Amino acid sequence: MDELSSLEGKSFQTRLFDSLEKAIPDSNLEIMEVFSIEKLEIIWENFHLYTSQSGIAPVAEFYGNMVLCLGCESKNLGKVCYFDFDFGCIELSDSLSEFSKSVQES
Repeated sequence: MDELSSLEGKSFQTRLFDSLEKAIPDSNLEIMEVFSIEKLEIIWENFHLYTSQSGIAPVAEFYGNMVLCLGCESKNLGKVCYFDFDFGCIELSDSLSEFSKSVQES
């Protein structure tokens, strides 16, 4: 959870992820909040209907109710994804460590 928590308040350029850059109009995304353990159950309940088909679980939030998710099924375990109600699930990287290398201080 420490590696995840360290992402709060950091941002990344969407151009670093080809599929994300093509899908959304934003050029930069800031991670506003990494969800606390206490909030995760409520967040997962709110998003389950939309994210369960992709086998992902939200762990952090961007502006506008977009979330950073981690893969939670054997087919995508540990993968990092972006989820937006308008654009769906977009895979960003194979691991949190790999994704963390792309973020910078806001």
